[in-house]
Amino acid sequence: MYMINHPNLKEKLIKEICPSVEAVASDIANGLTYETVSKFDFLHSCFYETLRKDPPVYLSLMQSFDADTKIGNIVFKKDDMFAINIKAMHHDPKQWKEPQKFVPERFDHSSDWCKTPSGGLRNSLAFNPFLGGRRGCLGKTFAETVIRFTIPILYYHFDFDFANQLHKIDRPVFDSLSCISANIPIKLTTKNKAA
Repeated sequence: MYMINHPNLKEKLIKEICPSVEAVASDIANGLTYETVSKFDFLHSCFYETLRKDPPVYLSLMQSFDADTKIGNIVFKKDDMFAINIKAMHHDPKQWKEPQKFVPERFDHSSDWCKTPSGGLRNSLAFNPFLGGRRGCLGKTFAETVIRFTIPILYYHFDFDFANQLHKIDRPVFDSLSCISANIPIKLTTKNKAA
């Protein structure tokens, strides 16, 4: 959805991924290789920036410590329940320059967007859509790999747009804590036929 509103970023992404898809389109048996898709750095940055802006899960499950624990100035009593607000971490203005903007370069280590507004390094936990530690998401590597294969093929064969053009200006909000998800119809236009 973000690429629809950012045609310059979409063009940069297509320039990175579509030549590789085009090269194998005439010989589908060869397909894309892991070696090829692992070089799609801008695609990876776009994926991470999308997860930063709209994490699939806004809050972690409820958790507790098995002993009194102090982190900074906060004391967690044994068995006190708490959740981690992932969406708030991903929009913390102390960690992210202009956090409401969609800027994939935040995940390019050579970019100034990769730094905090004060110019320092971001906290390693400022971006954590898969959480981490012993209870991190088992599907993290799988999700990252699948995106590198599917997005290039989709962008090679289709162009995407909002079915309702008003959604470009006033995007429906997806709330993962709600039982009702936003209805955001997307229009597909065929570009290249499958070989």
